[in-house]
Formats: sequence, C-alpha cells, structure tokens
Amino acid sequence: MSNAVRASNPDGKTRGIAIIALGNRFRGDDGVAIEIAEGLGPLPPGCTLSKNPGDALALLDTWEDAALAIVLDAAMSGAPPGTIHHFGSGREAIPKNLGRCSSHGFGLAEAIALAEALGRLPSRLSIYAVEAGQFEPGAGLSAEISAAAGKVVRQVREELRQYGAACNKAGSARELPANDLR
Repeated sequence: MSNAVRASNPDGKTRGIAIIALGNRFRGDDGVAIEIAEGLGPLPPGCTLSKNPGDALALLDTWEDAALAIVLDAAMSGAPPGTIHHFGSGREAIPKNLGRCSSHGFGLAEAIALAEALGRLPSRLSIYAVEAGQFEPGAGLSAEISAAAGKVVRQVREELRQYGAACNKAGSARELPANDLR
C-alpha cells in the first residue's frame, strides 16, 4: 500500500480512517469542526472526510468500517470558549453536555453509547471538541474559536502521523512522511 493509513481487520479486510466534522458553518462557532476539517488540507490515502450538520445517529454508518474515527465538534460544557476537549480512546465517558444535541436530544454521547451497545464502534475513536461561545445565525467563528481550530488541526495531523507509524510497526501500513499531512 502506497502511503495508505489503514489497518487490517481480523477478517483480513483493510479499513481506513474516517474524519467526521459535525456542525454548521453558518451558525457562528458551531462551524468550528468544518474549519478544522478544511484546515487539514489534503488527506492521506485511506482517509475519508464527512461533513455532518449534526445528525449524531448518522455517525454509526459513517464510522462503521473505520479502523480509526476522528470526530470533530463544537462543545457546550460551560468551559471557557476556545477550550479544547480531547477524548482519545472513546472508552472514557463523554459528558452528555459536551456536544450539541438535536431537537430530539440525541447527541454525540448518545451516539457513542448506542454504537457501543450495538457493537458498531470503530476500533479506535478520537474526539476533538472545541468549546463554543456563540451560535448566531450568519456569524463566523469568534477569534478564540478560530485560534483553537488551528491548534486542533495540528493535533489531528500529529495523530494521523502517529497512527500511520503505529500501523507501520504492526506491518499493516507504511509510515506517512510528516509532509503528507499538510
């Protein structure tokens, strides 16, 4: 595999990485995940990027075949705007008030719990959520959220680089050069 970031399944099939950006760029800081996703630039082979306006239930289908799923979202936990929350394994309890909820009350935490109950979690789950400050329709990102988005872009790039190196050590993929993750 030429620079593909993939891991092997027990069934012998190769699985890639799903990067999922939750949010709406036209609702102020709710667009932070879209900003992060676009800031990642070209993705290595084996990576897919999905933009989701907030349908947490659709996550189950989006990450179903992924060896690694990286979920990007805005948070509303009460922390100061611009605070970066990172949950690295998906096994930590995700606070229910962290992510946005739809009008039906089904958010990221509930989607993870349902996926776990159904056996549909990816092999590895990484969540980056940036604490939002405002959700004004038509507004752009506030300054502190934009600065945090740049930090998360660098963190996700590093995670992709490290994941490629770990796959390489396991014999499932070759390590990606750092410049492939611009």
